Amino acid sequence: MIPVENSIAGRVADVHHLLPSSGLKIVGERFKPIHFQLMANKGAKLEDLKTVQSMAIALHQCRKVVKAAEAEGRGGGDTAGAARMLSERPDPSRAAIARPWRRRSTASTSWPATSRTSTTTPPASW
Repeated sequence: MIPVENSIAGRVADVHHLLPSSGLKIVGERFKPIHFQLMANKGAKLEDLKTVQSMAIALHQCRKVVKAAEAEGRGGGDTAGAARMLSERPDPSRAAIARPWRRRSTASTSWPATSRTSTTTPPASW
């Protein structure tokens, strides 16, 4: 499955540019709910956050949370990379927006960043 459209942020532009020349065909459509967490290092306080890093679409989907935290959103490559960078370089003034881990880690603090978000992700034949 590849994301084609996001119900909040709109079209996933890269896919629309790459799909025609890829030889892939859309064979169906699925709606997949996406949930993010606002993640910070253990001991960080929501009121101390200055910057939140994630990919642009995730920041757009969670813009109300970023604004409520009075933090600045900074775009990056992907959500997992933003979380990894935060874990490798702890800073109580930084946070990341990423998908939650299935196993709860004791090394970080997290707050729900979205409650109801879905994307259109049509399966493609490979």
